Amino acid sequence: MDRIMAVVTNEREYAERFCNYVNRKGIMSLMAVPFDSTEKCREYSTKHNIELLITEMDSRKTAGCRGSDTAEQSIRARRRIYLDAAPGENIMLAENSGKAYAGGDIVLKKYQAADKLLSRIVKNTDDSILRLTASLGRKADITGIFNLMSSGAGTAFGLSMAREYGNSGRTLFVSFAEFTPVLFLLELESRSGISDAMYLLKQGKLSAERLNSLAARTEWFDLMAPVGDPDDVRMIQGDDGINLINEILVKTNYIHLVIELDRYSGQADAVMDVCDRVYVTEGKGNMCKVRTDIFMEQLKNQKGEKWMKRMQRAEVGDECSERMDLSLFDRHFFGDTGDLVRKLMERYGNEGHEAVH
Repeated sequence: MDRIMAVVTNEREYAERFCNYVNRKGIMSLMAVPFDSTEKCREYSTKHNIELLITEMDSRKTAGCRGSDTAEQSIRARRRIYLDAAPGENIMLAENSGKAYAGGDIVLKKYQAADKLLSRIVKNTDDSILRLTASLGRKADITGIFNLMSSGAGTAFGLSMAREYGNSGRTLFVSFAEFTPVLFLLELESRSGISDAMYLLKQGKLSAERLNSLAARTEWFDLMAPVGDPDDVRMIQGDDGINLINEILVKTNYIHLVIELDRYSGQADAVMDVCDRVYVTEGKGNMCKVRTDIFMEQLKNQKGEKWMKRMQRAEVGDECSERMDLSLFDRHFFGDTGDLVRKLMERYGNEGHEAVH
């Protein structure tokens, strides 16, 4: 059965443009459908499953009227968000605001950039609306690695996690990081990966065959090699990372994705939204912990408590096994870094944001 996000406004062009934007982005598991009247939407809701209803504030007769019989309330929908057309800042009106309707309904500003509106809708609804499914309808498992530390230990941590995931199914490591020792640790030669994939994606030529050909093979997992030119890093902005991840989900059969990130604005702020969990790697010094504290607090203020449940701190050191007969990556994997990864994976599913050592 289709899962629908119905957008009902008295401006049909507005509803159509926003729905087209949502469907084109492809980050939601709901199909956005526009309506220019509540009656049309009500009829539609008798035959379709409307998960989320986006409608005008004035679709109700009176603010704060519990149980009033209106056309909007006759629409069967699991969740409602209202749009406020009044001028002002692009804010979400709080649950206890006088403008918020009975039951603490969410009210968002109607006239704002489409990407901002979509982001606020995602933030204030269930995580299930994010598109985390591949073409077979299977839920893809996505782990983000956000490196706050400048050493390569965070990269070794992410690669070790991909290696562990590789034991349970086909895994892809994708690095959006600018200066990452991925190829050095894996002893691979420089090759195309993210740069070519992003170029083909923007040209509309990223087929399943081309996407699979861009992935390097290792013994444990596949790798989408990082960019090799700083200009290519600047090319990846906004929803570009999300769009590439969605292509990977739709056109490949990977069970696990591990995404390496090292820049928040214009990169991780969007990609983190589609991750099941995100590990923030930090060094062992006091100032490293303070830096992580500041980052996590700012992130909580921006994203909210509910969103932060996916975040986990990981204290990663540069120490590795002293066995010189092993490769550098193996020395990390069979040393403290690998032990930390396995400890984290054993306790996956537990709530909390405390540091794990």
